[in-house]
Amino acid sequence: MPLAMVFGGGGARGAFQAGAYAALAQTGITPRFMVGTSIGVINALATTKLAGPQLGQWWLTKLPTRMFALGGELPFVPVLKELIQLPRRQAWPVLAVTATKRTRRPHVVTLNQPSAEQLQWLLATTAIPGVYPPVTISGQRYVDGAVCDELPVDLAYDLGATAVIAIEAGGVGARSTRIADFTIKIPPQMPGILDFRRQGRALMLTRGWQAGQKLLKSPEFQAWRAEQA
Repeated sequence: MPLAMVFGGGGARGAFQAGAYAALAQTGITPRFMVGTSIGVINALATTKLAGPQLGQWWLTKLPTRMFALGGELPFVPVLKELIQLPRRQAWPVLAVTATKRTRRPHVVTLNQPSAEQLQWLLATTAIPGVYPPVTISGQRYVDGAVCDELPVDLAYDLGATAVIAIEAGGVGARSTRIADFTIKIPPQMPGILDFRRQGRALMLTRGWQAGQKLLKSPEFQAWRAEQA
């Protein structure tokens, strides 16, 4: 049964997503592919480079607390460059959802390009309108994929998944019409999507881990896992 994991957008709330994934990863769940929007793409790519606990540490120690440039390169660009260069430990493909600026239609790309091109697509899918500038690639301007599909469950099914696990990151934007088989929802009253202070990240990692553990213990998920055995 082809399993896909879908990671939604949500800026700093991607820490919740990372915590939830770490809980699921300890069971050895292996997706056929991953689909992500915005910060979800970065997390999805990170799962191919880092084990679950390492992803949590990456969120706590690597990401800067200041996410805006006072001129020059954005503060998180060096972190993304370093992530891209890490050796791959998992083979599943990672698909990034961006949106064309002019039409706001989705554009999907698999992150298997050379490093510089991967970086451009990561910046494109996280180019929140009004916050970060659009990214031009091959003459086309792209913005954050959340403007067309913040949690791209439809795409995962369209690409052949027969089971989908979606992990929210509390972003805003359009949503797919179909509902994933399992969705880990972010709790209310989490820090804002642009609030990257370390204390908030630690809180969201913990809440994500707890939400992931709750799903693992649910009768519905356990029944599904038994069917796959």
